[in-house]
Amino acid sequence: MSLELDRVVFIGRTFAEYVAMFGLDMAKLQGRRILDCPAGACSFIKEAADLGIDATASDMAYQLSPAMIRQKGLADLGHTIDKIKQAKNDYIWTNVADVPALAAQRKQALLLATEDMDRRPERYVAAVLPKLPFANHTFDLVLSAHFLFTYSE
Repeated sequence: MSLELDRVVFIGRTFAEYVAMFGLDMAKLQGRRILDCPAGACSFIKEAADLGIDATASDMAYQLSPAMIRQKGLADLGHTIDKIKQAKNDYIWTNVADVPALAAQRKQALLLATEDMDRRPERYVAAVLPKLPFANHTFDLVLSAHFLFTYSE
């Protein structure tokens, strides 16, 4: 059984996942402006900012308050983990040990992201793709996690 999600879910990935997924070199990111879009509930922006990296997130969900995003994210996480449990044999479990470890990782990303949204709201810009409220050449690097591939059908 493959993973089939019946709705767009709002969950996130961790900073470490981004570093591995995109092959990021923190030294090369210093002094550069980064956009994560659609960023969802990923902790990359929070953790990059903690390292002094100028990072901004954009997502349509940022129209909601951080508390509402947290609530939706926790509900979506439960829904997604239930679906992943059904399709767990389709996954290669090398980067994360198992479904409970994945759930914990996704929850950590969500909580870090929404806490940062409360602390540094200026880093989280509400926008709906494909139109973004940024001038051309505002960013040196744009990241987009697996969102574009998760719903490819």
